[in-house]
Amino acid sequence: GFSSPQYFCRVFKKETGMTVTDYILSRRISHARHLLESTRLQIQPRSQLCGFEDVLYFSKVFKKSAGQTPKQYRQTVIEK
Repeated sequence: GFSSPQYFCRVFKKETGMTVTDYILSRRISHARHLLESTRLQIQPRSQLCGFEDVLYFSKVFKKSAGQTPKQYRQTVIEK
């Protein structure tokens, strides 16, 4: 087993090349993309389903990851 959270984080980064936090955020954004592509939910419930309580933070993280806002991403998906 892991003797401490710090040890786990070091091993995780060594094995995956990313921090635990970055991994969790990437999974949340992946789920957000799925919801944007498959539902018509408003941004707030969508962000909450992805684990973000703050809609502005969700939009900021999404834009940093996807290169566009959730609204822009949704519009791109609809046009395809």
